[in-house]
Amino acid sequence: GNEQCDDGNNVDGDGCSAACVIEAGYDCVHFPVPTFPCGALGDFCSPRCGDGLRVGYELTEGYCDDGNLDARDGCSSRCTVEIGFRCEIVDEVYTCTAVCGDGLLSYGEACDDGNLNNDDGCSASCQIEIGFWCYGTWGGMSYCTCPSPRSVEVIGGSKVCVCPPGYHETEDGRCDY
Repeated sequence: GNEQCDDGNNVDGDGCSAACVIEAGYDCVHFPVPTFPCGALGDFCSPRCGDGLRVGYELTEGYCDDGNLDARDGCSSRCTVEIGFRCEIVDEVYTCTAVCGDGLLSYGEACDDGNLNNDDGCSASCQIEIGFWCYGTWGGMSYCTCPSPRSVEVIGGSKVCVCPPGYHETEDGRCDY
């Protein structure tokens, strides 16, 4: 008949309504067959990832829908929360943000050493501190060091990794004699 979908039941909220109409935020694979009453067949309906409507499994922990299919923004192109991010509703807008200090380097962080301490090379806002070098891979912990011949000095109450006397810092951040 005039069915847009038929998921084999007469239940609203599962992608295919009791009236056999595709619900907002869902896509359904409809198998055209001879006329049957609504609710008699088993079409497949699932949330439409990337449309910004959180429905079905997108409402469960570990899933998301931020309105796009972009990677590395916290919500993957498959609508799963990416490593190092937290997704939540803030001021009625669904937002994903990097979790600084969790030890999982993610987009928007220059480093993430697993803590929120300043003066250890990676700041409490997950930015590399002056003179330090940090390395790590996406989704892993950052490790920061004050490379030789530099040394850590307290300047203005903060620890800073500086070139020794007689050296100057080059544009690429190295100490040169």
